[in-house]
Order: sequence, then structure tokens, then C-alpha cells
Amino acid sequence: MDYYLSRLREIGKECNVLYVEDEIGIREEMRLFLEKFFSGVECASDGQEGLELYKSGGFDIVITDISMPRMDGIEMSRNIKEMNRDQIIIVVTAFTNDDYFRELLNIGISSFILKPAQNEQILHTLYDAAIRIKDTK
Repeated sequence: MDYYLSRLREIGKECNVLYVEDEIGIREEMRLFLEKFFSGVECASDGQEGLELYKSGGFDIVITDISMPRMDGIEMSRNIKEMNRDQIIIVVTAFTNDDYFRELLNIGISSFILKPAQNEQILHTLYDAAIRIKDTK
């Protein structure tokens, strides 16, 4: 685990993250967590706000919940993938319904964090995303 922590801190210095979550407590806790690893972290409270932020800035990683008001994470992800097919999007969800996963895979989402998330699972998923970004830069 120490290896992933140190490597993620090293690689994350060059990454900007957009985190989209409607529950303020979870959003703030995750923002503080992400700021330990990434140089830039922006947060949005729903998919509509997330999409607007995405359009205004360059994000290497988008992390989103699914169930949110105004625009859910699936619709936001679909819109983002239409703008940038290569965008790395990580979906955080409590849903284990096959239909959700099928739809997300069809959109082009390949990374998931299942709620309740364990720190180790989050770190491994973020590390994998950061490595992909490093390899493309």
C-alpha cells in the first residue's frame, strides 16, 4: 500500500481531478482525500454543475457518483465522452445492477469504485488512472 501512496503522490502532481457528488459530507471528505494526491481538485454538486465545470477546464480524471439531482452521473459521463472519448471517468456507485454497468461500459467507462468504498480500492483505482494519464502525456 505504501508503494501506491508514494507513486500516486508523485504522479498526481501533474493531474487535475473533477469530483462530482451531491452529498456535501462525502464530497468534502473526498475532496480532502484527493487533495493529498492531485495538484488540482474541483468539486461539483450534481451532473449539470459537473458538466459545466468540465467544459471550462482541463481535467485528467473525472470521478462521479451516479444518483444525483438535475443530471445524474450516467448522463454527465455520456456528455463528457461525446466531447472527449479518451476522458478517464471513474464511477463511484452503490448500484450493482447489471443494467447500470452495461450502460456505463457502453458509454466507455471502465473504472468503478463500489460503495462503501475501502481506501485500498480507491487508491488502486486512482493509481491505475494516474498511470494511464502519465503514459499518455
